[in-house]
Amino acid sequence: MFKEEIIKKAYAYTKLDDDNMFNDVIVEYHDPFNEEEFKIYGSGVSDKHTFYRFTQEEINKVTGVSKDVPWLATHSSGIQIHFKTNSRFITIRVLENGIFDMKNLNFMAQCGFDLYYKEDGIYKYHNSSFPNYIDSKKFISNIGLFREEKEREIIINLPLYIGVVNLEIGIEKGKYVKPNYFQNNGKIICYGTSILQGCGASRPGLCVTNLISRYFDIDVLNYAFSGAGLLEKEVGEIIASRDDIRLLIIDAEANAGCDRWMVDNFDNFINEFYKKYPDLPVILMNKTKMAIDSYIPRNKFMKEFNDRFLKSRVRKYRKLNKEIYFANNYVLFDNQFLDASEFTVDGVHPNDLGMLEISKNYIKAIKKVKILNLKKEG
Repeated sequence: MFKEEIIKKAYAYTKLDDDNMFNDVIVEYHDPFNEEEFKIYGSGVSDKHTFYRFTQEEINKVTGVSKDVPWLATHSSGIQIHFKTNSRFITIRVLENGIFDMKNLNFMAQCGFDLYYKEDGIYKYHNSSFPNYIDSKKFISNIGLFREEKEREIIINLPLYIGVVNLEIGIEKGKYVKPNYFQNNGKIICYGTSILQGCGASRPGLCVTNLISRYFDIDVLNYAFSGAGLLEKEVGEIIASRDDIRLLIIDAEANAGCDRWMVDNFDNFINEFYKKYPDLPVILMNKTKMAIDSYIPRNKFMKEFNDRFLKSRVRKYRKLNKEIYFANNYVLFDNQFLDASEFTVDGVHPNDLGMLEISKNYIKAIKKVKILNLKKEG
């Protein structure tokens, strides 16, 4: 039998009332665009007061090119706020530009935030926050509750499928907050579809670009547009205008490869990047396996053609002395214990298990890029 004092010691923390711990806390709200306190990553836009992925001018530019990209570019997928603080209590006050309305993505992932903190050199998940009701655009939520007062390195990941119109971060009065920075300089650009935007992940931090960003400790810009990753030249021109791009990853087959878009648009899209970054390394990804691939004959022929096409682009640009690679995502869900469909939420979009497999393949491919030489988190 355990002695009574051992039992009391084991359960001492669980008997603490966390709500009562913070009853006397006075919160002061801070502007995340204050560069003396916070660092925003994952946006890349020149307008320092928006969490959109395109500026309003860029959104206007693509309005006649795509019916979906202008709206999707307001979504905050992949955008992160980095800071250090000794506050035990972190809250957020939020206004979003829409409400929860998706059928294959949960409330927390579409409209919510999650918080990571660094411990033993590794970022660890702490908590999530999201609106109180599915039809709410505005909410206040406690996202960080720590018992001990000490300096922590914090990442707050923004929602995947909604736009953040206004955000304030609440910190205990009298505590400090200062910006925190990635170890590695430059940006990795990821262009793709709903899968890369994060559809199917259970919360923002499990989106592929957020996973690889934490792994490599580098800014990763998510330019995935749900159902609209069609490789338009005009979209490529906007994304290529970003400063300090170190690597481009194109993962658009699941949209552009459904018809002629990939064949017709690919060269013009990638050449927009080579104009500004002639030595830019590029990774071409094919799509992951989907349930319909097993019972729609058209998909088999289309898949074989798309793979041949992507590999032909690798050969073409290597002859032009470009550093370009092909990475095979299609085999990632092949498993001796589970059917490939078990890695998805709906036969198409990966669940968290699928997101992890895709992220591992991204990491493997990125490590092959000769000139990056990235330091890994931890």
